[in-house]
Amino acid sequence: MHYESYKQFYEKATKGIKAHPAAVKAVEILDKVLAWGYVAAYAVFLGLTFLQPNALSPFPWLLVLNKVGLPALCFACITALRWLIKRPRPYETEGAGIEPLVSKRGRGNSMPSRHVGSAFVISMVILPECLACGIVLLAVAAGIAVLRVLRGVHYPSDVLVGALIGVAFGSVGLLF
Repeated sequence: MHYESYKQFYEKATKGIKAHPAAVKAVEILDKVLAWGYVAAYAVFLGLTFLQPNALSPFPWLLVLNKVGLPALCFACITALRWLIKRPRPYETEGAGIEPLVSKRGRGNSMPSRHVGSAFVISMVILPECLACGIVLLAVAAGIAVLRVLRGVHYPSDVLVGALIGVAFGSVGLLF
């Protein structure tokens, strides 16, 4: 997306929110609550999974690889990609000139979104264990993607690539 057209897109998407300070604060709080909610949901899921009788038999390594290894590997791969790509964030890109909803100090590492990739891979590893939970978490992950763009910390392509990577890693777990 050309920077001028991105600036127009972003300003149009956030105009109504920026007009209301309470809405700006709500976006910031919601983004943080959803991100930390994923950490909590994943911790509860792992606890329930590994505390079940016979949870680790007959193939304990497969369960650990699937439920812990895939999200960890996804996180590591996204981190490595961010380091290799070194894409600046929208608010620091010369020419985009956007004013993000919430001030952010971080520099670079915009592509791909690690928040979004992590949310999608966690959703995918939970999906086969609890279909309803997985579907709800996939919808929440999509909401996180939207919030990351609205906050001005990621381009839409950053969250799309993060989501695709998360789904790809999570889909591997569906095979086992």
